[in-house]
Amino acid sequence: MPTPWKNPFAQFLKEANSAFRTIQREPDVRSENSLLSRFVEIQEKRSFVFDIFDRVEALTEALNRLHELAGAYDHFDRQRWDCISAQQAAHPERVQFEVPEEPMNRMDQCLREARAHIAFLYYEMSTLVALLGGNPKPHGKPAQPSYFAPVSGSHLEYLVGVRNKVLVHARRDGRIKNSRSAFTKGEILHAHLLGAESCDEAVRQFQLRKLNALGNLPTDDDGVKANEKLLRRCSRTEKFTDVEILQLKSYPIPEPDPLESAREMAKLLEDHFLPEIQRICTERVK
Repeated sequence: MPTPWKNPFAQFLKEANSAFRTIQREPDVRSENSLLSRFVEIQEKRSFVFDIFDRVEALTEALNRLHELAGAYDHFDRQRWDCISAQQAAHPERVQFEVPEEPMNRMDQCLREARAHIAFLYYEMSTLVALLGGNPKPHGKPAQPSYFAPVSGSHLEYLVGVRNKVLVHARRDGRIKNSRSAFTKGEILHAHLLGAESCDEAVRQFQLRKLNALGNLPTDDDGVKANEKLLRRCSRTEKFTDVEILQLKSYPIPEPDPLESAREMAKLLEDHFLPEIQRICTERVK
């Protein structure tokens, strides 16, 4: 029996909503000029908290929809195979089969929608990391107090690195690097945005020859590991060397895992930002 779906952010949202219910009205504050400065300070802190909450709530809905899309894709895929099985049973010698357009079109529609939601997950999770202190602003000054950063070597760290350096987004057929699109189906329908599982061999050989001319030609496994390490680095893309750019073009870039990244993000929020929400909600002007 499949494990019931549990959204990674459900517990955080539940606890945050409980904290919001502790906020008390202080109607006389607005008429007392001596308290206005303190009132504005608290309101600005709460506004930031509400913004983070709204972003997490949107991520929650995107993950719920991706879970639904995984089920829908399975349903239409079974319809497709049922048609094939019926034709095989009637004509065992048959090797080509007629499949109605409806299930095929609906499967394509599931993947197109999944690409949009996955792109949103990339964007919003990397934004949360930046807002909560993982990505300092120039001169090392964060826009807000630093609450957490992704753990070194984590799924979340890699997803943020890919988003910030490759700028993945939904594309036609989900392709970059002249690659075919792909997807992973599990608890959610993960439509791959990098699409780097395979590439046009003529293009790849051209890039490899250029890389070899620069005196750097790693094995396929080492090239993949080097790409992941490069994307995890804090350095900006404009600081990449010619060799590093060719390396990214010549070797696959592993797909981040958005669901595992979301689970890590949820744990960080619960451990490091939820106490701040609870504290700010109980602050009083006087």
